[in-house]
Amino acid sequence: MSEKKIVPKCLTDDGDHFVCAEGYWLPCCTVTDQYKDYFLNEDFNALTGNDFHLKDKFLLWVDYYLSDYDTAPGGCKKKCGVLGHMSYNEFYHSGDDAEYF
Repeated sequence: MSEKKIVPKCLTDDGDHFVCAEGYWLPCCTVTDQYKDYFLNEDFNALTGNDFHLKDKFLLWVDYYLSDYDTAPGGCKKKCGVLGHMSYNEFYHSGDDAEYF
């Protein structure tokens, strides 16, 4: 059986990035709860910089939270989880896709 893993789209310039209503950068719109709180500080203030996906604080978050698939945030599993060659994202539809149902 292939190993489940997270392949973060938020690590690329053309990846999934999001600025929340409070004005802070998040790796994607699926980051919620205690994980979102990690990003609600000046290190990720959208008015103070860019390339947040390259900052040490974000890369540490990726190393810690996404290193173990079983304990990774649910949104990360849905958006960026893979099993071998198949992406879980092939079966995940966001609210933007609702008109297709």
